[in-house]
Amino acid sequence: MKYLRKKLLGIVFVDSGSLIVTDPCYISQWQQKGSNPAELHFWGRDEDTLAAYLKKQGQFFKVKKRNSYYSVRHKDYSAEYLQEYLNQIITEKNWLVITDVVEDSVINRAYDIRCSNDMGGQVEDLNGNPGLGVIFSSGLGDGAYGVWAYYTKLPDWGERIAKVEIQLIDEDN
Repeated sequence: MKYLRKKLLGIVFVDSGSLIVTDPCYISQWQQKGSNPAELHFWGRDEDTLAAYLKKQGQFFKVKKRNSYYSVRHKDYSAEYLQEYLNQIITEKNWLVITDVVEDSVINRAYDIRCSNDMGGQVEDLNGNPGLGVIFSSGLGDGAYGVWAYYTKLPDWGERIAKVEIQLIDEDN
């Protein structure tokens, strides 16, 4: 395809280490909460030690290793109570572990996709329907990235944007 011109549309600032491509009419869905209960995430120098400790406690703890953190749930505890409980253990044992209560939402599911081996992918709505958007890791993380449009001319349509490009890492880098 032949492009007529290339134009800088603007700059996008990144503070989450990720970018999302979505239709603006779907933005309200990104903060919706799901039906799954909250869970607790933890990570840090002693994360493996804490995970092993919880697994020894028995069947009540569901501990899963994710890419860069662990998630844990308990059959009888809310995530907030679980956080208090774990923070007490972490303090007593002098472990270096950070905990965070995470509500089930589209954006939290999207962050899990961004942290996958592919560093991005398709985001589904809370009912599992695809097409809500695509999330991906932003190059080297936080920063400012230029968004460029490539224009072409189509018969019966005139000039249209044919491609959008985001330069995440300088080619000379």
